[in-house]
Amino acid sequence: MTTDPRDFLAKAIVSSRDRVTALEMETPLSEMEETIWNLPPALSMEGALRGAERLHVIAEMKRASPSAGRLSASYDPRRIAADYLSGGASAISVLTEPDLFGGEIAHLKLAGTAGLPVLRKDFLVSPYQIAEARIAGADTVLLIVAVLGEVGLRQMMQAAGKYGLSAIVEVHEESDLEMAAGCGARIIGVNCRDLRTLKVDPHRCHRLAPLLPRSVLRVAESGVSTAEEIRRLRKARYDGVLIGEALMRSSDPAGTLRSFVEAGSA
Repeated sequence: MTTDPRDFLAKAIVSSRDRVTALEMETPLSEMEETIWNLPPALSMEGALRGAERLHVIAEMKRASPSAGRLSASYDPRRIAADYLSGGASAISVLTEPDLFGGEIAHLKLAGTAGLPVLRKDFLVSPYQIAEARIAGADTVLLIVAVLGEVGLRQMMQAAGKYGLSAIVEVHEESDLEMAAGCGARIIGVNCRDLRTLKVDPHRCHRLAPLLPRSVLRVAESGVSTAEEIRRLRKARYDGVLIGEALMRSSDPAGTLRSFVEAGSA
Protein backbone atom coordinates (compact mmCIF):
# COMPACT_ATOMS: atom_id res chain seq x y z
CA MET A 1 0.00 0.00 0.00
CA THR A 2 1.33 3.43 -0.94
CA THR A 3 2.23 5.92 1.75
CA ASP A 4 1.72 8.93 -0.51
CA PRO A 5 0.15 11.60 1.75
CA ARG A 6 -2.27 12.45 -1.03
CA ASP A 7 -3.61 8.88 -1.03
CA PHE A 8 -6.92 9.08 0.82
CA LEU A 9 -7.40 5.31 0.93
CA ALA A 10 -4.03 4.73 2.62
CA LYS A 11 -4.95 7.22 5.35
CA ALA A 12 -8.32 5.58 5.89
CA ILE A 13 -6.80 2.11 6.23
CA VAL A 14 -4.20 3.23 8.75
CA SER A 15 -6.87 4.97 10.84
CA SER A 16 -9.10 1.90 10.73
CA ARG A 17 -6.32 -0.43 11.85
CA ASP A 18 -5.40 1.89 14.71
CA ARG A 19 -9.00 1.95 15.94
CA VAL A 20 -9.27 -1.85 15.86
CA THR A 21 -6.09 -2.20 17.90
CA ALA A 22 -7.46 0.13 20.57
CA LEU A 23 -10.88 -1.56 20.65
CA GLU A 24 -9.46 -5.07 20.98
CA MET A 25 -7.51 -3.94 24.04
CA GLU A 26 -10.76 -2.81 25.67
CA THR A 27 -13.05 -5.72 24.73
CA PRO A 28 -11.79 -9.05 23.33
CA LEU A 29 -13.53 -10.62 20.34
CA SER A 30 -14.58 -13.63 22.42
CA GLU A 31 -16.62 -11.35 24.66
CA MET A 32 -18.20 -9.70 21.62
CA GLU A 33 -19.21 -13.09 20.26
CA GLU A 34 -21.04 -14.01 23.47
CA THR A 35 -23.28 -11.02 22.88
CA ILE A 36 -23.81 -11.81 19.19
CA TRP A 37 -25.11 -15.34 19.75
CA ASN A 38 -28.06 -13.89 21.70
CA LEU A 39 -29.11 -11.32 19.11
CA PRO A 40 -32.20 -11.68 16.88
CA PRO A 41 -31.61 -12.39 13.16
CA ALA A 42 -30.42 -9.50 11.01
CA LEU A 43 -32.68 -8.06 8.31
CA SER A 44 -32.01 -9.23 4.76
CA MET A 45 -30.30 -6.79 2.41
CA GLU A 46 -30.73 -9.31 -0.40
CA GLY A 47 -34.47 -9.37 0.22
CA ALA A 48 -34.59 -5.58 0.20
CA LEU A 49 -32.90 -5.36 -3.21
CA ARG A 50 -34.87 -8.08 -4.97
CA GLY A 51 -38.16 -7.93 -6.80
CA ALA A 52 -40.70 -5.22 -7.57
CA GLU A 53 -39.11 -4.63 -11.02
CA ARG A 54 -37.46 -1.38 -9.99
CA LEU A 55 -34.14 0.11 -9.02
CA HIS A 56 -34.00 0.08 -5.22
CA VAL A 57 -32.46 3.03 -3.40
CA ILE A 58 -30.06 2.55 -0.49
CA ALA A 59 -30.24 5.98 1.13
CA GLU A 60 -27.06 7.01 2.90
CA MET A 61 -26.56 9.20 5.93
CA LYS A 62 -23.22 10.83 6.56
CA ARG A 63 -22.29 13.96 8.46
CA ALA A 64 -19.39 15.06 6.22
CA SER A 65 -17.01 13.90 3.51
CA PRO A 66 -13.38 14.74 2.72
CA SER A 67 -14.32 15.86 -0.78
CA ALA A 68 -17.37 17.97 0.11
CA GLY A 69 -16.93 19.01 3.75
CA ARG A 70 -19.89 19.18 6.13
CA LEU A 71 -23.06 18.04 4.38
CA SER A 72 -25.82 18.92 6.82
CA ALA A 73 -26.20 21.73 9.33
CA SER A 74 -28.39 19.49 11.50
CA TYR A 75 -27.36 15.82 11.60
CA ASP A 76 -29.93 13.72 13.46
CA PRO A 77 -29.70 10.04 12.39
CA ARG A 78 -33.10 9.13 13.83
CA ARG A 79 -34.84 11.95 11.95
CA ILE A 80 -32.92 11.21 8.75
CA ALA A 81 -33.91 7.54 8.98
CA ALA A 82 -37.57 8.56 9.33
CA ASP A 83 -37.24 10.79 6.24
CA TYR A 84 -35.68 7.94 4.29
CA LEU A 85 -38.46 5.56 5.28
CA SER A 86 -41.05 8.15 4.25
CA GLY A 87 -39.26 8.72 0.94
CA GLY A 88 -39.36 5.04 -0.01
CA ALA A 89 -35.81 3.83 0.64
CA SER A 90 -35.30 0.07 0.46
CA ALA A 91 -32.37 0.20 2.90
CA ILE A 92 -30.20 2.70 4.77
CA SER A 93 -26.43 3.10 4.64
CA VAL A 94 -24.62 4.68 7.58
CA LEU A 95 -21.09 6.00 7.23
CA THR A 96 -19.49 5.21 10.59
CA GLU A 97 -15.89 6.31 9.89
CA PRO A 98 -15.14 8.97 12.56
CA ASP A 99 -11.91 10.71 11.54
CA LEU A 100 -12.67 11.59 7.92
CA PHE A 101 -16.49 11.48 7.79
CA GLY A 102 -17.52 12.40 11.33
CA GLY A 103 -19.40 9.14 11.72
CA GLU A 104 -20.23 7.16 14.85
CA ILE A 105 -21.06 3.50 15.20
CA ALA A 106 -23.93 4.46 17.52
CA HIS A 107 -25.70 5.89 14.48
CA LEU A 108 -26.38 2.35 13.23
CA LYS A 109 -28.92 1.66 15.95
CA LEU A 110 -30.57 5.05 15.42
CA ALA A 111 -30.85 4.35 11.69
CA GLY A 112 -32.40 0.98 12.52
CA THR A 113 -35.43 2.66 14.10
CA ALA A 114 -36.83 2.99 10.55
CA GLY A 115 -37.15 -0.80 10.34
CA LEU A 116 -35.13 -1.06 7.11
CA PRO A 117 -31.92 -3.09 6.59
CA VAL A 118 -28.91 -1.04 7.71
CA LEU A 119 -25.51 -1.12 6.02
CA ARG A 120 -22.35 -0.23 7.94
CA LYS A 121 -20.24 1.68 5.44
CA ASP A 122 -16.64 2.04 6.60
CA PHE A 123 -13.10 0.98 5.73
CA LEU A 124 -13.33 -2.37 7.50
CA VAL A 125 -10.08 -4.29 7.91
CA SER A 126 -10.77 -6.83 10.67
CA PRO A 127 -13.43 -9.41 11.62
CA TYR A 128 -13.58 -7.56 14.93
CA GLN A 129 -15.28 -4.65 13.14
CA ILE A 130 -17.88 -7.00 11.68
CA ALA A 131 -18.69 -8.30 15.15
CA GLU A 132 -18.84 -4.68 16.34
CA ALA A 133 -21.22 -3.82 13.50
CA ARG A 134 -23.55 -6.72 14.34
CA ILE A 135 -23.82 -5.68 17.98
CA ALA A 136 -24.33 -2.03 17.04
CA GLY A 137 -27.33 -2.80 14.84
CA ALA A 138 -26.01 -3.34 11.31
CA ASP A 139 -27.58 -5.94 9.04
CA THR A 140 -24.97 -5.66 6.29
CA VAL A 141 -21.34 -4.58 5.99
CA LEU A 142 -19.40 -3.03 3.12
CA LEU A 143 -16.26 -4.96 2.17
CA ILE A 144 -13.94 -3.08 -0.18
CA VAL A 145 -11.72 -5.19 -2.43
CA ALA A 146 -9.15 -2.38 -2.73
CA VAL A 147 -8.81 -2.39 1.08
CA LEU A 148 -8.78 -6.13 1.72
CA GLY A 149 -7.28 -7.99 -1.23
CA GLU A 150 -8.33 -11.58 -1.95
CA VAL A 151 -7.17 -13.20 1.30
CA GLY A 152 -8.64 -10.45 3.45
CA LEU A 153 -11.90 -10.48 1.50
CA ARG A 154 -12.37 -14.21 2.03
CA GLN A 155 -11.67 -13.83 5.74
CA MET A 156 -14.12 -10.96 6.11
CA MET A 157 -16.87 -12.68 4.14
CA GLN A 158 -16.52 -15.73 6.37
CA ALA A 159 -16.77 -13.51 9.44
CA ALA A 160 -19.89 -11.79 8.09
CA GLY A 161 -21.54 -15.16 7.53
CA LYS A 162 -20.48 -16.38 10.97
CA TYR A 163 -22.06 -13.35 12.66
CA GLY A 164 -25.24 -13.44 10.58
CA LEU A 165 -24.59 -10.42 8.35
CA SER A 166 -24.72 -10.06 4.59
CA ALA A 167 -22.03 -8.18 2.68
CA ILE A 168 -21.89 -5.75 -0.20
CA VAL A 169 -18.52 -6.28 -1.87
CA GLU A 170 -17.28 -3.04 -3.41
CA VAL A 171 -15.28 -3.04 -6.63
CA HIS A 172 -13.67 -0.37 -8.78
CA GLU A 173 -11.97 -2.22 -11.62
CA GLU A 174 -12.32 -5.45 -13.59
CA SER A 175 -9.65 -7.17 -11.48
CA ASP A 176 -11.64 -6.33 -8.34
CA LEU A 177 -14.73 -7.78 -9.94
CA GLU A 178 -13.03 -11.08 -10.71
CA MET A 179 -11.85 -11.29 -7.10
CA ALA A 180 -15.31 -10.50 -5.70
CA ALA A 181 -16.97 -13.13 -7.87
CA GLY A 182 -14.29 -15.68 -7.05
CA CYS A 183 -14.87 -15.14 -3.31
CA GLY A 184 -18.58 -15.84 -3.70
CA ALA A 185 -20.00 -12.32 -3.38
CA ARG A 186 -23.80 -12.26 -3.60
CA ILE A 187 -24.10 -8.45 -3.74
CA ILE A 188 -21.52 -6.42 -5.65
CA GLY A 189 -21.30 -2.65 -5.48
CA VAL A 190 -19.54 -0.71 -8.23
CA ASN A 191 -18.14 2.52 -6.81
CA CYS A 192 -17.61 5.30 -9.34
CA ARG A 193 -15.41 7.21 -6.90
CA ASP A 194 -11.67 6.57 -6.89
CA LEU A 195 -10.83 6.01 -3.23
CA ARG A 196 -7.27 7.26 -3.66
CA THR A 197 -8.03 10.58 -5.35
CA LEU A 198 -11.78 10.88 -4.50
CA LYS A 199 -12.54 11.77 -8.11
CA VAL A 200 -15.75 10.37 -9.61
CA ASP A 201 -15.84 8.56 -12.95
CA PRO A 202 -19.57 8.47 -13.85
CA HIS A 203 -18.94 5.98 -16.65
CA ARG A 204 -17.45 3.25 -14.43
CA CYS A 205 -20.79 1.72 -13.45
CA HIS A 206 -21.78 1.42 -17.08
CA ARG A 207 -18.37 0.12 -18.17
CA LEU A 208 -18.42 -2.70 -15.61
CA ALA A 209 -22.13 -3.52 -15.84
CA PRO A 210 -21.79 -6.05 -18.70
CA LEU A 211 -19.06 -7.87 -16.74
CA LEU A 212 -21.09 -8.39 -13.58
CA PRO A 213 -22.27 -11.99 -13.05
CA ARG A 214 -25.99 -12.43 -13.69
CA SER A 215 -26.28 -14.33 -10.42
CA VAL A 216 -25.33 -11.37 -8.18
CA LEU A 217 -27.31 -8.36 -7.03
CA ARG A 218 -25.79 -5.17 -8.48
CA VAL A 219 -25.48 -1.85 -6.67
CA ALA A 220 -24.21 1.39 -8.21
CA GLU A 221 -22.40 3.75 -5.83
CA SER A 222 -21.35 7.42 -5.81
CA GLY A 223 -22.06 10.44 -7.94
CA VAL A 224 -25.77 9.87 -8.61
CA SER A 225 -27.83 13.04 -8.25
CA THR A 226 -30.47 13.10 -11.01
CA ALA A 227 -33.51 11.10 -12.06
CA GLU A 228 -31.99 10.59 -15.51
CA GLU A 229 -28.94 8.89 -13.98
CA ILE A 230 -31.31 6.62 -12.05
CA ARG A 231 -33.11 5.62 -15.24
CA ARG A 232 -29.82 4.91 -17.02
CA LEU A 233 -28.67 2.65 -14.18
CA ARG A 234 -31.91 0.72 -14.31
CA LYS A 235 -31.43 0.18 -18.05
CA ALA A 236 -27.91 -1.09 -17.24
CA ARG A 237 -29.60 -3.81 -15.11
CA TYR A 238 -28.57 -2.57 -11.68
CA ASP A 239 -30.74 -3.72 -8.79
CA GLY A 240 -29.87 -0.90 -6.43
CA VAL A 241 -28.22 2.48 -6.20
CA LEU A 242 -26.57 4.01 -3.14
CA ILE A 243 -27.20 7.75 -2.86
CA GLY A 244 -25.80 9.97 -0.12
CA GLU A 245 -24.70 13.54 -0.83
CA ALA A 246 -27.71 14.45 -2.99
CA LEU A 247 -30.00 13.50 -0.10
CA MET A 248 -27.89 14.97 2.70
CA ARG A 249 -27.73 18.34 0.92
CA SER A 250 -31.45 18.43 0.14
CA SER A 251 -33.79 20.69 2.11
CA ASP A 252 -36.44 18.00 1.59
CA PRO A 253 -34.64 14.63 1.71
CA ALA A 254 -37.86 12.60 1.77
CA GLY A 255 -39.18 14.40 -1.31
CA THR A 256 -35.87 14.16 -3.16
CA LEU A 257 -35.61 10.47 -2.34
CA ARG A 258 -39.20 9.91 -3.48
CA SER A 259 -38.36 11.42 -6.88
CA PHE A 260 -35.39 9.02 -7.19
CA VAL A 261 -37.53 6.02 -6.22
CA GLU A 262 -40.16 7.02 -8.79
CA ALA A 263 -37.48 7.38 -11.49
CA GLY A 264 -36.24 3.89 -10.64
CA SER A 265 -39.74 2.51 -11.08
CA ALA A 266 -40.52 4.20 -14.40
